[in-house]
Amino acid sequence: MQLTDLPKPAPGPNQILVRVHAAGVNPIDYKLRKTGALGFGPGKVLGFDAAGTVEAVGVGVTDFQAGDRVFYSPDFSLPGAYAEFNVVHANLVAPMPKNLYFEQAAGVPLAGMTAWTGCLRGANWVWDRRC
Repeated sequence: MQLTDLPKPAPGPNQILVRVHAAGVNPIDYKLRKTGALGFGPGKVLGFDAAGTVEAVGVGVTDFQAGDRVFYSPDFSLPGAYAEFNVVHANLVAPMPKNLYFEQAAGVPLAGMTAWTGCLRGANWVWDRRC
């Protein structure tokens, strides 16, 4: 990894600009960097778990506003969470529980989605009540 300056992004339609306060580190980060898979070679911003505050919202975003505390796993097609500011599609963002710190919330999205998906089984994605 290397530190570099990037221009502050602006949210497009149905996107949110988040000031990242904490980002999680996952095995997929080093694997993508090592292999360059999905275009994640040198120069591409990694990071697939984040928590922060909403800075701005794009046209069409009605569920969030500036100042909201949120957490999410960014879309693979956009720069990742290892940046000061992150643009993310609004449908990938969730309000952060009030009883969590940013560092705690940033550890939830990717691993949480994996656990949730593991609790769904079968071709019809039937909920497994043991979860």
